[in-house]
Amino acid sequence: MITHVLVLLLFQFSLLSFAQQIYNVIDFGADNGGNVDSTNAFGEAWHSTCSSNTPSILLVPNGEFLLRPYIFSGPCQSEKVEVRIEGTIVAPINDNEIENSEYWIKFDQIDGLEIYGGTIDARADYVWKCKRSGGNCPHGSRFLDISGENIKIVGLTSVNSNQQHIMIHKCEGVEVSGVHILAPESSPNTDGIHVMKSSNVRIIETSIKTGDDCISIGHGTKGLHIQNIECGPGHGISIGSLGYYEWRQEEVQDITVDGAVIKGAQNGLRIKTVAKDNHGFVEGIFYNNITMVDVFNPIIIDQNYCPHNSCYSYEVLDTINLARYILIHFTTILSYFFVREYRGCRLG
Repeated sequence: MITHVLVLLLFQFSLLSFAQQIYNVIDFGADNGGNVDSTNAFGEAWHSTCSSNTPSILLVPNGEFLLRPYIFSGPCQSEKVEVRIEGTIVAPINDNEIENSEYWIKFDQIDGLEIYGGTIDARADYVWKCKRSGGNCPHGSRFLDISGENIKIVGLTSVNSNQQHIMIHKCEGVEVSGVHILAPESSPNTDGIHVMKSSNVRIIETSIKTGDDCISIGHGTKGLHIQNIECGPGHGISIGSLGYYEWRQEEVQDITVDGAVIKGAQNGLRIKTVAKDNHGFVEGIFYNNITMVDVFNPIIIDQNYCPHNSCYSYEVLDTINLARYILIHFTTILSYFFVREYRGCRLG
């Protein structure tokens, strides 16, 4: 009998040892009314979460929380760190700090990071209104910037960012699933998800409706798998632009888009490189089971892309090798396959 009791106590102790510690931002002084700055409370809660030796949770409960630009810095002590958002995190409006910052929320060098649910609202509509009026406009809130290994982003809703909503930068092993990204069609430069200098990234079961690229793929991306995506309005799924910096060899390889509906977008599937002296390449690109509805430019391969209305006359040295398009369905008024400056371009 005593032996059975000891075994039961040891089992219960083992469960407690592996239970996740929850750090609620409210307990650190955060205000859930959306008007009081809660940045310091988030910082203290993050410090406790990241310094814990056991898997821990940073909890943002129901309510609205005002957060200024903040870096959630790593590395953390535990192999797994969870950020659980049940409410909404909002950015300040007309704030000098956020207007001059390169980011709004940044998770830096955090391995094993998992972000679940909730909403982040950059509230950049005031910037778009200013730009439409032709005024001297602030930059507004930038993006959610993430770096690290073995990262998950699940069920998050990102709305009203002034630039990229989610930046996956210098990452290895990322899974994005069940994410919803929203910004008005008239909002410029509001890419949904931007991937660069990262490998082994999966984006699945995600809906993106913005004013720019649904997913943009930058240099240094290798092993990106995109599946079951809803895209549009906006500018579709885009690789590039690449080759702008002559001193940097820019490479993109092993990209798969398998299952996407692109609707009401300016572009569908686009690859764009700048005609400058750069020895980069794009290779191993596979598009399958893509449906496009009311897409103005369904497929574009442009090796003479002109950023900021500046064109270059160098011989095209970026190579596009083996881009394969299989089972592409069009329901559109203006549908065509466009290739410009196709030197060094080979389709499979």
